[in-house]
Amino acid sequence: MAKENKVYDYVTERILDRLEKGVVPWKKPWDGGVSYNFESRRPYNGMNTFLLPQAGGYVTFKQAQKMGGKIKKGEKGHMITFWRMLKRTEKDENGDRKESVFPLLRYYTVFHLSQTEGIEYSAEDMNGTAHDVVTCSDAEDVVAAYIANGGPALEKVKGNDAYYAPRQDKVVVPLQSQFAEQEKYYSTLFHELTHSTGSGLRLARFNSAAMNFGNYDYGKEELVAELGAAMLCQFCGIASDNSEENSAAYIASWMKTIKADKKLFVQAAGLANKAVRYIKGEKISFEQ
Repeated sequence: MAKENKVYDYVTERILDRLEKGVVPWKKPWDGGVSYNFESRRPYNGMNTFLLPQAGGYVTFKQAQKMGGKIKKGEKGHMITFWRMLKRTEKDENGDRKESVFPLLRYYTVFHLSQTEGIEYSAEDMNGTAHDVVTCSDAEDVVAAYIANGGPALEKVKGNDAYYAPRQDKVVVPLQSQFAEQEKYYSTLFHELTHSTGSGLRLARFNSAAMNFGNYDYGKEELVAELGAAMLCQFCGIASDNSEENSAAYIASWMKTIKADKKLFVQAAGLANKAVRYIKGEKISFEQ
C-alpha cells in the first residue's frame, strides 16, 4: 500500500505543479457531435442546437417518404424553428407603392434518423462524428469489477453530458467513440465513478451542500473526483501529459471557487485516495 500511496502522491504533486504554472482553460474532452438536416447536409444553428436532443441527421416526415423510408410508429418529432422572409407591398404617405421584406418565425417537425426505418445511413450519420475506439483492458477490468461488486449502474449513451445521479445511483457518460483521445474517455468515466463512491451506499462522503452547484462543498467534491480519475488513469497505465493537463485545467476552474486553498487540495487528495482504493476493491469505510 505504501508504494501505491507514492503513486497517488506523485499524481497529486504533478497536477499541483501544473496548477501553479498555469494551465489552458478546460474543455469537454468529448465531441458532442453536430445535428444537421440529413437531406441538405446543412448543420442546424441558433436555438435549434438546443431544441434537438442529440447529434446526427434529422429528416422531416416528407423527406423520409422521399427517401423511401418512414417514421417509426409512435415516435414523436422535435420542433425546429426558422425565419421565412416575406415580401409585402404597401403604399407610402405619397400613395406610391413600396415593397418591403419582413421576417416571420415559423417552425416544422423533424425526426432523428434513429426514429426512422427504410432510410440508408451510416453510424456516423446517426451519431455525428465518430472516433476509433481503443480499449484499455486494465481500465475495463477495474470498471467491471467495481460495477459488479456493488457499484452504481453504468450507462454509456450518445450525448453531451457526463454525470453521477445519486438518487438513481447511476453514472452516465458519452460513448467512447465520441472521444478523440481515448485516455480522456477513461478519465471522464473514472471521474464519475469516483463521485459514486461518495454515496451513502459506499463511503458516505456527500452531504446536501455537496450537491449545490458552485459552492465550496461542491468544488471540493469535484476536486476529489478529478484527482481520483487521475490516480486511476495512472494505476491503469493510461495517463499522459495531455490527460494530466486537462485534469489540471478542470481543477483550476474549481480552484477559483474554493480560492485555491492548498490545505483543501491536500484533504481532497486524501479523500480521492480512499475513493480509488474502494473502487479497486478495498472495502474501507469513510473513517479509514
